[in-house]
Amino acid sequence: MNKIFKNFNFIILVFTTAFFLNSFVYAQTTNKKEVMTEMVEKWAEAWKTRDGKPRYDMMSEKMKKDFEEKQGKTDEGNLIYSIRWSSPWVESYTVDVDEENENAEICYIMKTSHNDYYVMWDYIAFGFNKPKNKMEVIACASTDLSNYDKLHECVSENFPHSVSCSWGPVYENYSLYKQLNKFYIKLEEAIAAMISTEFICDGRIISCVDIEQMNLDNTGKIITVDANITAMTEILPPVNPAKDENLKSLKSENIDDYIKFFSDYDLTSTQDINYTLKAKIDLETNGIVSIELQHKDD
Repeated sequence: MNKIFKNFNFIILVFTTAFFLNSFVYAQTTNKKEVMTEMVEKWAEAWKTRDGKPRYDMMSEKMKKDFEEKQGKTDEGNLIYSIRWSSPWVESYTVDVDEENENAEICYIMKTSHNDYYVMWDYIAFGFNKPKNKMEVIACASTDLSNYDKLHECVSENFPHSVSCSWGPVYENYSLYKQLNKFYIKLEEAIAAMISTEFICDGRIISCVDIEQMNLDNTGKIITVDANITAMTEILPPVNPAKDENLKSLKSENIDDYIKFFSDYDLTSTQDINYTLKAKIDLETNGIVSIELQHKDD
């Protein structure tokens, strides 16, 4: 009996030694940056092919559960792995891996069938799963799309410092009443539509339209409106959550809170940009004849 017990202890010792030896060998022979780089490239490729299965295989158990809840299942009960959208699609991407802080950035350049280009970022946090002896993706945060200047390879605001446009049928549908209150409301709608659809392509939102004065010309048919415009715009480039000093210290203190804050990190940062505007309106047709828009600081 003692012999059997000794043999059993020997077997336990062998398996225990093998496990720790395996972990030691992994730590000594595996280049962590190479592992993370391979993982992050698979993460990016998964979006290019819109196949979320490779991503799912790299996720922590918590991320897998979130993925399952978000994706849902087919009528047959199979997990849906198709991710993201078909347009714009990923044309290319670059990755930047931070081995020390175990995170990575992916910058996607995206394109539509109309040759419009966009850019966005994924930020990924890694963690080592000791029981499974492997690196996993524990959190991910993504930015919104921003316009991309393909020629100059930079984020593009698509907005000249000064613009002057003559409008035809586009604004003839706006009923610009002579009464000040109704007139103001319709002009504000026209200005917001003009800026957001024609010139502001990077997510700017009109937050204030302040009309300073309105003057009739000698014919009494054309009114000139001078106004100040305030628009909110997103500041780029966005901030990698892992670079946040508070998050960096949190990772060593509470990994669950770190994962939550990383995933929910607010990547949007906005600022106000001011413009001056001069618009001419034909009171007979209720149409906007022209609009001139310029940065206020110019």
